Amino acid sequence: MKGIKINRLQIRFKGIPHRVIHNSMNGLGNELLARFSQQGGLLTEKGMVKIETIDSGNVSMKREIHYQDLRRMMVNKIAGAVSQKIQKYKEEG
Repeated sequence: MKGIKINRLQIRFKGIPHRVIHNSMNGLGNELLARFSQQGGLLTEKGMVKIETIDSGNVSMKREIHYQDLRRMMVNKIAGAVSQKIQKYKEEG
């Protein structure tokens, strides 16, 4: 079975209202699935890729941000981190 299993996802927010964070996290999984399905060659022939931790770093804003913009930013950060982990996994073979 091909797939990606992430055991832990770390995201630290600073200066972003709780309601914006909460609203941005709703639907995050679906957005990530859509992104991953669009990326060719993401999965390996070996099957399941297990990633212990994805650390998306700190997310801070000095201005108001809309929850959809925050979600889009998080999808980009998480997808980039997952892609890097998978590339490293493929290289280590």
